[in-house]
Amino acid sequence: VIRLGIPDGTPATVDATLREVAGVVEVQRAGATLKIKTRQAQQALIGVIEAMNRADVSIHALEILEPNLESVFLGLTGKRLRD
Repeated sequence: VIRLGIPDGTPATVDATLREVAGVVEVQRAGATLKIKTRQAQQALIGVIEAMNRADVSIHALEILEPNLESVFLGLTGKRLRD
C-alpha cells in the first residue's frame, strides 16, 4: 500500500488516473490522503509518481506500508485480531 498526502481540492480525476498505473489495484481517498493498494508497492511507486507529475499534483507526504500479520488478517476476515 502506498499512502500519499495531497493538496486539498485535488480533483477526483487524479484517482482515475492512478487506477490506470500498472500494478495499482485500488485507490481510496480520505480527505487529503490517497491510499493506493498495489500488487508490489516498490514497483508501482515510479508509475504513481509519474502520474502525479503529469496531473501537476504535488505530493505532500509519501509512505509505503508493507503488510503485516494484522493487516493481512483484517483483509481476509474484516475483523481485527482483538475483535
